[in-house]
Amino acid sequence: MIQLFELKKYKERELQKLFDVDDSKWKQILFELLRKNIIIVKQQYIQFKYVGIVIIDKFTIFIFPKYLMFEEKINHEDEIKVLMNLFNKFSRRESLDRELIEDIDLYSEELDNKFISIVLFLIEDYLQNGIYYNEIDSIERDGSGEINWDRTIDEVIPFYIKGNLLYPEVITNCVSNDFHYIISKIHRIVIKECIDFINNTGLKYIISHEVDLDEELIDESIDIEVLRYEIEKEIRVQFNDKKRRVLYSILAYLNEKARASNEKILLYGTRNFKWIWEELCSIVFKNQFVGNQSLSKYDKFLLLPPKWSILESEEGQILNSKEAQILEHNNEISMKKNRLTPDVLRVVEFEEKKYILILDAKYYNIHTEIDKGQLKIIDNPGIHDITKQYFYDMALANYKNKNDITGVINVFLFPTTSNTQFMGKVKLDFMYKYPDIMLMKLNVQDMVHMYSQGKFYSEEDIKLLFFQKKFEVDKLMNESKRLKIIDFLQWNDRHGCYSDENCDLEGVSKLSYDDAVNFFFGIINEDFYYSKVDNIFELSHDQTIEYAKQNGFYDITMEKLQLLLEEPSPNESFYRSLI
Repeated sequence: MIQLFELKKYKERELQKLFDVDDSKWKQILFELLRKNIIIVKQQYIQFKYVGIVIIDKFTIFIFPKYLMFEEKINHEDEIKVLMNLFNKFSRRESLDRELIEDIDLYSEELDNKFISIVLFLIEDYLQNGIYYNEIDSIERDGSGEINWDRTIDEVIPFYIKGNLLYPEVITNCVSNDFHYIISKIHRIVIKECIDFINNTGLKYIISHEVDLDEELIDESIDIEVLRYEIEKEIRVQFNDKKRRVLYSILAYLNEKARASNEKILLYGTRNFKWIWEELCSIVFKNQFVGNQSLSKYDKFLLLPPKWSILESEEGQILNSKEAQILEHNNEISMKKNRLTPDVLRVVEFEEKKYILILDAKYYNIHTEIDKGQLKIIDNPGIHDITKQYFYDMALANYKNKNDITGVINVFLFPTTSNTQFMGKVKLDFMYKYPDIMLMKLNVQDMVHMYSQGKFYSEEDIKLLFFQKKFEVDKLMNESKRLKIIDFLQWNDRHGCYSDENCDLEGVSKLSYDDAVNFFFGIINEDFYYSKVDNIFELSHDQTIEYAKQNGFYDITMEKLQLLLEEPSPNESFYRSLI
């Protein structure tokens, strides 16, 4: 099996060498990959814009998602199994019906073929449930089944002893499995062919268990039309959902088999792994941004569409003020197109305070590299992603006020094969009124396991995942800010007790980050605060901030605080400019 990575740049000769084919055959392979929209060719490089299995001209290719590209240690076999498990679960195997069986291939575009997905489904079902069988109802004497009293009374002569009837034997019901049934034979033939297919294509090791089948009862001389007829006849009389699912799968296999043999390329995967990652995050985090019977998801969270004011007539003439009309898009389609749409919203409580989680699934392979001695961030979200995340927070203002939500946790979610970890945050300085955007890497295998097991992140899990990590990192990042503010406070009042060293000498508690901010607000707005209290320390941090907001000097004070925190080498002249 040839193993490649999504969107990695490959030189054409490098790929041809992997396939080990001559120029003529290589041109044919390239043509088919281009025809199926699997690759893009830029200058001298070829990139695969697909994740999953590609079988072409007896070559089996597995294309890993791009987040694995820069991982140092990858167990390729394990990662393939994780991805196959994910794809299989996304096929909604538990609800396959005659129509749905056609859609278990995961294309977001046209479904070119479904053969591989059907083969994998049939094998997994065989491993779980065995060969299809019919039950034969019969009776036997003194068997282990339920006693058939009607038949026993009619057919067995009892003894009458001391007023009691005693039956020397009883007739019992017996249910046995008929594995010689024609459908069982057909199922065996199909499973045998599926096993041969995965063995011949190198896909065997992605199956969870060893697959073997007793071939004694296989009769491969049955005509294909007879097989179809027998399956369709069985579907008409079978009402067990699980068995009907298998029957439809066998029928789909028979229908696809002839077409697949004529296909030059077979596929099982997706061109849109980004969508799969978004869906995975939405389900595992128990997304509340969904509608109900009475409200759309937008109305539920009070996310309003834009309002357009049109000042011209249908003929294109400018209208006067009396004629001007305000046109609002009220149909559902325009609302969906024109309203901000977060990936995941969820309301949780932490320490008697309500928070709203704004989670955005980002299919980026974010990492750092050293380039010419400088640390660089590679494949990170762009400015439009960052501003949009802030806009989500702003757009939810009405919902937060209505529901007494006072906290916001804003997060980008990235896939990784390493442990789930908090990797930092991103911010725009001029958006200081809003919380920074956290950067969280989530282990894909854990996410797939939770999804396949029907598990979700509970509120306790979320507290550990976001709140505890956030507070730990905030504490770490606030420490350097705290020290910078304290240096300013100590400069302003040389005899005061602000620095850690002076606090230790005086035997008092060191100032926290919030304490330092409190004193900063007190110094910058001295006249106001000392009209309220004798010492700024008498006010809590929240009271200090609330006073500033109510009296209109919060923004200007925060701007000065931001200047202080961003100044690399503050001196006396800079300090004086703040006061």
